[in-house]
Amino acid sequence: MARIVSLDVGHSNTRVMTVDGIESFPSLASESFISPEEVESPTYGRELPYRLCQPSHWLVGDLAKEQRGAEPSTAPDWPLTESYRALVRTALSLATKSFHIQLFIFQSLPAQSMAFKEDVEAFLLGKHLIEVRGKKTQTIEVLGVKTVPQGVGAFFSHHISEDGRVTGQTPGKVAVIDIGSRTCSFVGMNGFHVLEDELVSLDLGVWIVEEATRAWLDRKNPGLCKDITRAELMDYIVTGKMPYKNGDLDLSPLVDPIKKRLAEQIITQAKSMWGFAYDREVVVTGGGSLLLDGHFSQAYEHAVVLGEDAALMGNVTGQYRIGLLGARSR
Repeated sequence: MARIVSLDVGHSNTRVMTVDGIESFPSLASESFISPEEVESPTYGRELPYRLCQPSHWLVGDLAKEQRGAEPSTAPDWPLTESYRALVRTALSLATKSFHIQLFIFQSLPAQSMAFKEDVEAFLLGKHLIEVRGKKTQTIEVLGVKTVPQGVGAFFSHHISEDGRVTGQTPGKVAVIDIGSRTCSFVGMNGFHVLEDELVSLDLGVWIVEEATRAWLDRKNPGLCKDITRAELMDYIVTGKMPYKNGDLDLSPLVDPIKKRLAEQIITQAKSMWGFAYDREVVVTGGGSLLLDGHFSQAYEHAVVLGEDAALMGNVTGQYRIGLLGARSR
């Protein structure tokens, strides 16, 4: 029997969900030119995860950053690149321990990349021979693919239960605002159906706040941010303070005006599409929603800003649940 898999390759993290749970790793990949001698070395691949070995050699996740300086991509055609495909293959390998398996994939793409949906689905369909270092070669056959814009999955997770049942009434008109690390997606829906003419993506994300904060800290104290990860810095930005010398450094005088300008830009776009959205449900999700929560509750009093788990894992969770819903209806 084919297994349902949910796949969410975001600009920051790649997540894959099955009945066994969620696997996640940074969306970083770099082609790895490895000699036959290195492959045979007893130390090869010891620093897992992840080293993709078949169909070609790639470093994936933190290794790609540490050893090759890989950076996230924000280009609309990113899903057509080999680096994106390396992330997908690694995720599929992590989705199962089986050596031969058939899958139905429910995936999301950045809204700006939905024009390439058919190309991405064509790549996924069919058989894949995949080897991640430390595992035997797997034959993974994809029988079907369903693709939605990122952010829609979080909406699904809000309305579909863990066992794939619609909770409450089927929703009417919906506005989904997905604030990611690099982009912000605006998706109009009618029930569980995406409205293609209400689909917009802007290069607005919480990286704007992070980069401004990091630059300011480096000017204040060169080298201060050298050992601070992106995740750690974002935690400091959310709380408005960070450890510094013998106390805490107040970040709010810098961060609050940047957050306000970012929120204003996002809200302006939303209002240009839906006005005050009195006729629809408004769902705000993505990692950036945790940072800008207060601004949206002022602009849209009826907006539902999803909590941390749903904001970060909602896409992959909701896509899995819509797969279960589809399986129940067949």
